[in-house]
Amino acid sequence: MVKDISAGKRLEYTQQISEKIQKLEDLKSEERNIFQAIEKYQETMKQSFSNLQELNEELVNQGSRTAQMDMDANQEMLRFVRNMVDEQKEGVSETYSKLKKEVEDDIENLQHKRNALLWEEPKSGDRKE
Repeated sequence: MVKDISAGKRLEYTQQISEKIQKLEDLKSEERNIFQAIEKYQETMKQSFSNLQELNEELVNQGSRTAQMDMDANQEMLRFVRNMVDEQKEGVSETYSKLKKEVEDDIENLQHKRNALLWEEPKSGDRKE
């Protein structure tokens, strides 16, 4: 019968792989949560700027000259905020991609190490008695 002479080390690698898989799932969950928060923020900003735009349009219709300048400034601010948020989203995405790749590489490395372990019974001359 073939004895697994590396059972302890194999178990250790398997546990490390499981921990890395959990870490990978945690990273994916964190990334989803961040993007959901960003989307919620974007929706809130969009609604706020829309409300502000409506108020300014009413003032412009009533003859306010400063309201038109405010509308232009608000549009510029909205573009700035959108660009900033897009840059932040890209940064978050890049960071999480790198982190996930590192963990995936660690998992692959551990799997290779685990798979390289011997399964055979030690030879009679190799036995410790």
